[in-house]
Amino acid sequence: MLYSTFRPALTGRVPLAPPSLGAPALRGITLALISTALLGGCASLSPDGGFDPVQTATRSHLQQDVVWTRDDASRDQARSRVDALLAQPLSAEQAVQVALLNNPALQATFYKLGIAEADWVQARSLPNPAISIGRLTRGSEVEWDASLHLVLLRMLTLPMRANIEQRLFEKTRTEVILDVIRLAAETRKAYFTAVAAEQTLRYMQQAMDAAGASAELGQRMAEAGNWSKLKQSREQAFFARTRVTLSRAEMAQMQTRERLIRLLGLNDGTRLALPERLPDLPAELPALPDIEQQALDQRLDLQMQRQAATALAANLGLTR
Repeated sequence: MLYSTFRPALTGRVPLAPPSLGAPALRGITLALISTALLGGCASLSPDGGFDPVQTATRSHLQQDVVWTRDDASRDQARSRVDALLAQPLSAEQAVQVALLNNPALQATFYKLGIAEADWVQARSLPNPAISIGRLTRGSEVEWDASLHLVLLRMLTLPMRANIEQRLFEKTRTEVILDVIRLAAETRKAYFTAVAAEQTLRYMQQAMDAAGASAELGQRMAEAGNWSKLKQSREQAFFARTRVTLSRAEMAQMQTRERLIRLLGLNDGTRLALPERLPDLPAELPALPDIEQQALDQRLDLQMQRQAATALAANLGLTR
């Protein structure tokens, strides 16, 4: 490690002169130290931890709100909104909003953003100097020696390290936005799957009632001698198949509901109320003339790849 040391002698002793540098080298080091001081002087954490662009992107892509619950006030506010949404059967968009406000895994993801910003701020900060004081006794003579050490290499490379950490922070922020959108997509899919499973279960319960009534009627008709054993066996087989299908529908309803509850971040599944049936299909699909260009311009995974390529080129000193 390259150090710069300032060592005054407190006994009148003349310190050794440092090795001389040429004027261009001194000028370059001076400019580097000045830019380092200016860069390090403005290094500080943002009030929102770099979260504001995440909120803006969420509103732009999803038309929903996302909150980083870092204190009791924000947690209480988010809990109040979740309780209000759960007071009635959820729609798909309301389910997405509950997940964005209440999913614990998403909240844990937001702390990666804070850590990345802290690394960026630390990379822009000036290194702390080291001060050492020594006392040397020679008979009746006491000599004090003070030294100030600065990590010169770290100061000279500070702008480069700050640029690298800035690109890593921007990459992390894009990853967080992608996690938000991915959670919204998974929640929307889980919502429709759960509602469809609920609707299927109700249909199978009705079918089971009908099959049970038909099997009982067949048994009575066979006992009265009006039906053959073959016809009664068919009714019994249909009843058994319907019962197996009902059991599968009950299992699917339970699994899909549990997955949706987990994505919503709910501890009490009884609070979740879903509509009885899926919404009607739209009369016509919306017109999307520029959908391909929008995908190329707005897809976050493509933006991450572009950022990674730009960062790699900058780190290697490549230019177009």
